[in-house]
Amino acid sequence: MEICKHDASESPLSVEVDTSGHGGLALAEVWVKDVGEATFNVYGKCGCGKGDWRLVDQLTVPYNGKDNRHEGYFNAYRHIKVSTDSTAASEIEIVAGAM
Repeated sequence: MEICKHDASESPLSVEVDTSGHGGLALAEVWVKDVGEATFNVYGKCGCGKGDWRLVDQLTVPYNGKDNRHEGYFNAYRHIKVSTDSTAASEIEIVAGAM
């Protein structure tokens, strides 16, 4: 079982995945792309109540001369969110799956 969410935009972009009801998805993959310099914040939030988003990582592009970057995570958070303040053409993809 996996969940995949992808979005592209030319304004500040935020993509969120809720893994509730999918049997505990322990793996998460995040892929980001931007045509300029950008920082993407990766957040996690537990499913209890409102909860606070916790910053767990920051991904910057360009990275090693490329306009995109990928990172894999062992994940226990029910909610995963990736966002950027870049106003250029950005893309974010989050994939979560079981081990």
